[in-house]
Amino acid sequence: SDAYVPREDGDDEAPQLVDAEQPRDLTKDEVMLIERYSNKSGIKVIELQAKPETQPVDVCVQKELNYIHVCDVGRSVVEIFDSNGTLNHVIDDAHMTAFCPTSVSVGQDGTIIVGSHFMHRLQEYVVGGSGL
Repeated sequence: SDAYVPREDGDDEAPQLVDAEQPRDLTKDEVMLIERYSNKSGIKVIELQAKPETQPVDVCVQKELNYIHVCDVGRSVVEIFDSNGTLNHVIDDAHMTAFCPTSVSVGQDGTIIVGSHFMHRLQEYVVGGSGL
């Protein structure tokens, strides 16, 4: 289905390829991103535990507490850091070890949701419940 479908805005002209090396005006969003991430003084490094099997594969931020959750598939753990890079907690129970976590997310209520594409399932760690 290589047929050309006209645009709804009335512009029936087919899109044209442009040379990536050709100068163009930056959008407002592009300018904002360049300004935000060009300032190298704003870079902060969080050192993970130096272990040979460390393999961080996912990260998420819990905005309410400024916690950074790191999913480490190599060690089968989720590490929780504060915004200063201080390690606050490690979820490394027997369930997590067998689970091989590959993704992490935090719900609005603070529940940590960990996924594993190896096990084809999710595990939840509820605040005040098992694992936390």
